[in-house]
Parts: sequence; structure tokens; C-alpha cells
Amino acid sequence: EHAGTPADDDAVVVCIDDPPQREPSEGLSDATAKPSTPEPADPADPAGLAHSIEPSEPIEPAKAAGAADAADAADPVGAVAAEGVLPESDEDNAAAIKGVLEGLAGSAEDDVVDIPDGVLAIPLLRHQRRALSWMKRREAPGSTPQGGLLADDQGLGKTFSTIALIASNPPPPRIAHARRADPLARPVGGTLVVCPTSVLRQWQRELASKLTPAAGLKVLVHHGVGRTKSSVDLTEYDVVLTTFAVVGIEVATPGRGGAGAGGDGGAHVVRAPSVANDLNGGFTSTVSGVDASAAWGGAIGGVEWFRVVLDEAQSIKNARSQVAVAVSAVSAQRRWCLSGTPLQNNVDDLFSYFRFLKYEPYSESSSFRTVIKEPIRADPSVGFRRLQAILQVVMLRRTKQSKIDGEPIVRLPPRTVVHSQRHFLPAEALGYAALQAEYRCKMEEFAAAGTVSSNYVNLLHMLLRLRQACNHPSLVGGMRSEGAG
Repeated sequence: EHAGTPADDDAVVVCIDDPPQREPSEGLSDATAKPSTPEPADPADPAGLAHSIEPSEPIEPAKAAGAADAADAADPVGAVAAEGVLPESDEDNAAAIKGVLEGLAGSAEDDVVDIPDGVLAIPLLRHQRRALSWMKRREAPGSTPQGGLLADDQGLGKTFSTIALIASNPPPPRIAHARRADPLARPVGGTLVVCPTSVLRQWQRELASKLTPAAGLKVLVHHGVGRTKSSVDLTEYDVVLTTFAVVGIEVATPGRGGAGAGGDGGAHVVRAPSVANDLNGGFTSTVSGVDASAAWGGAIGGVEWFRVVLDEAQSIKNARSQVAVAVSAVSAQRRWCLSGTPLQNNVDDLFSYFRFLKYEPYSESSSFRTVIKEPIRADPSVGFRRLQAILQVVMLRRTKQSKIDGEPIVRLPPRTVVHSQRHFLPAEALGYAALQAEYRCKMEEFAAAGTVSSNYVNLLHMLLRLRQACNHPSLVGGMRSEGAG
């Protein structure tokens, strides 16, 4: 059955919602590019850095060192060793990173895309067509990796461009008989969208409103305690929407005895880890029955996905978090990150993106340190140029100020900012002053005792209560301090 043609031809988008109970581990979430060269001359240098930087300084990616050593486990991207790295201040570092991202603004120049007639309910804007064209090139055979990071500014339509990609670039016909012949095979699925719980229903609404009946996509919201435990069930849908927390629960990782990460290079069948020793990563559980979901950690982990999309991908910037490790272990042929704020003032955030995207060799912690972090520490001007060359392969970044043919990509009315100063009512002013005086006395006590640093949490709590008091006295118990300090 073709992934883009569900059995029910009358369905536009079939959404089956599980009960909206909160996930037991919801807290797990912790929280452009030029067209790629299809066949880079050096597979170890997919960004072509040896030619994009001074010829006298070609970059040699660090060689794989086998299993991660203890230092890698404690500090996978060398964050400890890089403390105090130039640029010396957070402001300088943020400015340098901003410059890197701004250099990726105008790389997607082709807005000619092939979209099936009548699939989209509304037309794409020109910059969205360019994003779609770039995304389809990134998914083409020979691209390394197949996917990337769409980092357009908030409000420019990253979700719509991605929906257009899902509708216009479906998986090939699945080989259903292969799984029937092999009960331990991992079934092939469509597109998995992973997002924060707060935007889960927004994705559902966007799919329903942006696509027409001609798209015929079947969509499942995989969330809540009543969600299916069967990988086979998930493969009945073209798009599966879920949360970072659910992925953290349902994907086996090496630290949890899981199957490890990565796809199979495009094969339609992947055997369960107890059988496929080359994929097991130390996984020893046995599999019985037709559905081998449990062997891969859960329903999501038991599917070989055609595509996985991370919305609000900054949720995985902490590479050590369970969620970041779990999403990297999802088996998929094409991988996408969507984020309007991919970087702020820490280059380390990129490591988790590269690991998820399988952007070799930078997805290896040793290569990330050698090729990216150490050059920035040694010479920021050269190091950040190298970083930009690396990002140009996999990232597309536009802002509302970006232009196409000299015209803004979006026309917005002039922004009007009105500053309005509000004053306390007399009773509110007295209550706030009393609370402020109480907290000031506590601060002076901490300072006199030399315990300011050990009371840091208390100080933050007091600041929070003062901000709440500005909104309404009832938020602080009628201006009572309630235990601060």
C-alpha cells in the first residue's frame, strides 16, 4: 500500500486522538543552506571545508576512536575544557553566532517545486516554496545527511513548508509481504513528527487546514496513556504526531539496553535486535510473536520511519538528556530539525542536532571537538568561518528582514511600540513595599553571613514573588512572603 494513499480514499486527514491525560514522564523533555553537493569529493569532508577555507589549512576530521572513553561520557562535546573559550564574553559569543546564522540567510534560491495538483488548501508563499525546494534537494539520494535544519524565524511558515514536503515527497510503496514473511522484521512507517505537548494539537489543526481531500493523509495523535503499544498500528498512518516525552519512553537507547540509533540505509525491513546482531548495540532481549515493539523499547522504536521531524528542536540541545539520546536513536531514513532559535550563545547546542541528523563526521563527539570547538577556541575568526561552512550544508535560515530579489520575503505593517507605565493602588503599594523591605533584610543577612551563594535559590524565589506581587496581591498570599529564606 502506498504511504500517501490510505485505504479510505474519502478521508482527508483522519485524526484518532488518545485521551488527553498527561504523560507520566512529561518532564523528560527538559525543558541556510546551499544545495548540497550530491557526491562530495571526500566522504570524510561532506561540507567541502578543505576548499571553503584557506587552501593552506585543510581540515582533517578526527578519526573515529572507537567506543567513547570516560571523558567523552562525562563531557561529550568538550564543554568543560572549553570554558573561557574566545570570544571571552557571552555577548561576544552571541554576536559571533548571530553572524554565522546571518550568513546562511540567502542560500536557497530555487523556488520551482513539483507539488501534486490540488493537495494544498492554500498556496505556498515564495520563500516557503524555496524552503520546500531546498528540503526536497536535501532528501534526494546522495545527500549527506538526508535532511537538515530548517531554522527560519518564527512566523515564516516552517510548519507549512514541512507539511508540503510530507505531502509532495511521500515514501515509496511499502513491501508489506516482506514483513509477513519475517515476523521479526521491523515494519516501515511514514512520517513521525515529534514536538512539545503545547504544539501537538496545533500540528493536528495545521495538517487538517492546509491539506485538501486529495492529499488523503491519515494522521494519528500518539499521546496519552491510552495510546497504542503496537508498532504495526503506527504504520497504518501516513503521519504520526507525538511528543518528546513519549519518544523518551518508547525508544530504546544503549544506556537502557536498547537497539541503538540509525537507519538501515533505505532497506524496507529491519530485523529485531535479538536477531540482527549488527544492529543490537548490546541489546539482548528475545522477541516472540508478530509484533516486536517491546524489543525496540516501545511502539515508536519498533518502526523504521521514512522521515522524522523534530519541531522546536532546541528541546534536544542538551546532548546528555534522555530525550536527546532517544530521538537520536529513532530509526529513520530522513531526519529534520525545525527551530526558530537553533543557537543562542553556545556552540555546544549544535552537537545534539548533528548527532540526531547523522551529520558525519560532526555527529561524533571527538570530531565535533576537533573540527569545530578547538578551532573556535584557537582562532574565533577562522573557527566561526569553518562553522558557517559546515552549517551551509544542512541549515536554511531566513528572518523577517531577509529579501528575495531585493524585496522583503514578508511585508509586515510598521511595528508600533507603546510604553504604558502603570501605578499601584495605595494598598498594593504598601503591600509591595513591605514585601520588598522584608526581602531586603534577608538579603542583607545573607551578605553579612557570607551565605549569598548558598542561598541562591532563595534569592531567585524572592525575586519571583516580587514580580508576582506586581501583577496581583493574591499571587503572593496578600503580600505575605510565605517562607522565602
